[in-house]
Amino acid sequence: HMRTKKTFINMCAKFVNQIVVILLGLISRRVMIDSVGVQYLGINGVLENVFTIISLAESGIGVAMVYSLYKPLAEKNEYVIKGLMQFYRKSYHILAAFTLCAGLVMVPFLPVFLKGNTVNNTLIIYFLFLFQAVTSYLFTYKVSLNNADQNQYIVTIINTISQTLVLIIKIAILYFWKNYIVFLTIDIIFNLARNLVISHIVDKMYPFLKDKEHVVLDKEIKNPLYKNIKALFIGKLGYIVSVASDNLVISSKLSVISVGLYSNYTTIISAASNFVKIFISSSMASVGNAVASETKENVYRIFKKMLFINFWIYTVCAVGMFCLLTPFVENIWLGKEFGLGELTTFLIVFNFFLDGIMAPIDSVKSSAGIYWNDRYIPIAAAMLNLILSILFVQKYQIAGVLIGTIVSKITLNFWIQPLLVYKLLFKRRLLDYFVMIIKYLCAFFGIEALSYSALKMINLQMNFIILILEGILILIVVNIILWILFGRTAEFRNLMELVKNKIKSN
Repeated sequence: HMRTKKTFINMCAKFVNQIVVILLGLISRRVMIDSVGVQYLGINGVLENVFTIISLAESGIGVAMVYSLYKPLAEKNEYVIKGLMQFYRKSYHILAAFTLCAGLVMVPFLPVFLKGNTVNNTLIIYFLFLFQAVTSYLFTYKVSLNNADQNQYIVTIINTISQTLVLIIKIAILYFWKNYIVFLTIDIIFNLARNLVISHIVDKMYPFLKDKEHVVLDKEIKNPLYKNIKALFIGKLGYIVSVASDNLVISSKLSVISVGLYSNYTTIISAASNFVKIFISSSMASVGNAVASETKENVYRIFKKMLFINFWIYTVCAVGMFCLLTPFVENIWLGKEFGLGELTTFLIVFNFFLDGIMAPIDSVKSSAGIYWNDRYIPIAAAMLNLILSILFVQKYQIAGVLIGTIVSKITLNFWIQPLLVYKLLFKRRLLDYFVMIIKYLCAFFGIEALSYSALKMINLQMNFIILILEGILILIVVNIILWILFGRTAEFRNLMELVKNKIKSN
């Protein structure tokens, strides 16, 4: 089956990519702290967030673009593909200009975001980030076409090679020259080169794109496209403000150094997140394909399968990280002064688990093109997040910011997204969804409490070997408990069936 095969190739390519990037990323952060100090780490985190906010317009176009390309790609309709690509090219060029203007407007406000900053060349660093953001838009539309056609592995292989090279060079620059400016410049040069290579490959794969003839898209294609982009833009605006505001609240209310400490943990969490998202993103195009060509009943079955697999994988990862994250940071990677404490670690890990269990409903919602109905919810959630974070940050420090994030998610997105998908796509009762979710949440909390208490009782002197052994122990124990709890369910049988078929097909 071509769809399954492409999904599997995309997954394998991403797995290799993630392992390489994580290992080199951890070394890079350690070298950065040793050579230029934790303050640069904090500035790096804050500026990444500022540019995430500035570049949020792109996310709406990117998702709508992949969605609008599924059908013409399936029908091999070159004329419509060409028209869509011309439209996107123009959109991205407008975006690049918008990003440049927004970036320049932000300059006077930098001291507000960087509390306690004593680094001299902050402005040069900021302009390097701005240049990186603007130039990245010039090729993105070609990458999206490649991904919609389920050929992500091509981009992933190029990314793995270039990211490996660039990280090794960047680590050497920090280690030998202790120069953060050169460190950033290398990144920009490599990104430009990588984008040019991908652009060239896409041109070769779709030669008809070179045709200069201007295509006028029909109203039936254009109108839903504008509507989706608008809805996605509003939605993503809320989501990104929510994610980025955490670091900005920490840096403006606590200090730049606090962002550095927090970002050490979130680096590991996002590495784990990228790992498990490989399953979701690799099957995303397959879900889009299924929504377009299969019955509601079948799509519902695929969704339940995805939800169960996500729950299983995220439970194993979250429990492992809650037990081992602080020992790893304090005893092996960075040192005692870089630890964040139990409550903050628990909240970081629970937030990660919550995102994981909400991802399948979001995936189906996006694949079915349900963007319009809840377009204002993420903005409401972002506002609530910001207010709660500012209220709690002084009393509970970083943990207060995380409480704001979690409460805003549960209050709004957690039940509104499933409500729409169940009502508009599955035509089922919402209660069915929450029975599954509550069952999964109870299992997660129980397993986490049990594993953490057990490791506390063992309490071995931590070193790298002990960390690996404890990791393997958690992996075995959590999987056994999950098997005892869910081994007799239809979802588990489906999962085993899927694994068997994967093994046979290889």
